[in-house]
Amino acid sequence: MRLDVIGLGEVCIDWVAFVERFPEPDEKIYSIRMEKFPGGVIANFCVGAARLGLRVGFMGGVGRDPEGEFLLKNFQENGVDYSHTKVRGDRGSAVNMLVVNREGQKTAVIDPNLYNNALDPDELDEEYIASSRCIHTSAIKPRTAEEAFRIAGRRGVVTSVDLEKQVVETDPETVRRILSMTNILIPNKMGARRFTGKEDLVEAGRTLLSYGPEVVVITVGEDGAIVITREAVERVPAYRVKAVDATGAGDAFAAGFIYGYVVRGWDPYKSARMGNAVAAIKCLSPGAQTGLPTIDKVREFLGERGEDLGI
Repeated sequence: MRLDVIGLGEVCIDWVAFVERFPEPDEKIYSIRMEKFPGGVIANFCVGAARLGLRVGFMGGVGRDPEGEFLLKNFQENGVDYSHTKVRGDRGSAVNMLVVNREGQKTAVIDPNLYNNALDPDELDEEYIASSRCIHTSAIKPRTAEEAFRIAGRRGVVTSVDLEKQVVETDPETVRRILSMTNILIPNKMGARRFTGKEDLVEAGRTLLSYGPEVVVITVGEDGAIVITREAVERVPAYRVKAVDATGAGDAFAAGFIYGYVVRGWDPYKSARMGNAVAAIKCLSPGAQTGLPTIDKVREFLGERGEDLGI
């Protein structure tokens, strides 16, 4: 079976404390509630894409522990193929700690096993990558992403990167090589600014475009996205909703964008509208994956706003 997209990267548990406000240094406050959710940038993307009806695989790693079992069961329940997910017997699954305020904003403390459990270059399966139309990665292990993109280039697979600040700081030279092999680049604003050194996001996007991608889409939170191609720059506004939790909104956007741009063959501006819709719906529920919508839910959401993307 040919997959629509493979996600290469991280999966984890998110322990989330919901609070009225972020505490000051040395201050103790009570949480409204605390909950456990499946998470991880690429795991969130994969579940989001699968709920939209795409055929999705995940390449990453978990520990041989109850948390790992929980994460694999979540993939199974959401129709994500995890046959190329490594179960690590020598380390635990990643467990991140997040705090979310009443505006839906978050802070996070990341477990180093998020990085440790991700695949190494020699654990990649070329035939599995070649079975997909697209590979999407956070490049959490840049050398692994670089090798995966070399494989993708040989085998005619579309490449997509979700670029965050932490990866830029880890290995900028490898990131430059990855970008030269990237078709679709979806950085958040911190990643775009950190890599280019440019505060203006349009300038940052144009600089990123010069490294090789055919399209750069910078996600800018409640302001939506900026789509930058060699022909034009267009700001695509977000849909206004009362956010409960913005955790994973960028991952949801990426799932919607890949659905439109790669699978449906839409232009990047229409694809960004799809991404914004998926992200807005996600923000209505707590946790990175709980609110990820089906196509029917996206169609209903857009219809309530007098829009029709033809889905």
